[in-house]
Amino acid sequence: MSYGGEVIADSTNKWCGNSLRFATEEEAKAYVDDLMWRWTAVRERRVVQSDDPVNYRWDGSRARPITDTQAMQQNNLEQGEISDRLGNFDEWGNRIRPRS
Repeated sequence: MSYGGEVIADSTNKWCGNSLRFATEEEAKAYVDDLMWRWTAVRERRVVQSDDPVNYRWDGSRARPITDTQAMQQNNLEQGEISDRLGNFDEWGNRIRPRS
């Protein structure tokens, strides 16, 4: 289980989130609170539970991607399984495509 943040940032009143997933509810809350201050149009914010694997951590001032090594230590998984589950994401939760 992991936690992610969602916001309402327009007049549609639809909750929107990204693929950043944190190990704790507190980390996700800190992230979405920070997002609210950076995005001035945010009307509401919330933290939701997810079945997605944890892929980010909150370092006290920003979201940082979890490395394969950190994830392996946390989940005690094999390297290939971590790469398959974790993927590569930038700080906004967008998947990074490998360069050709």
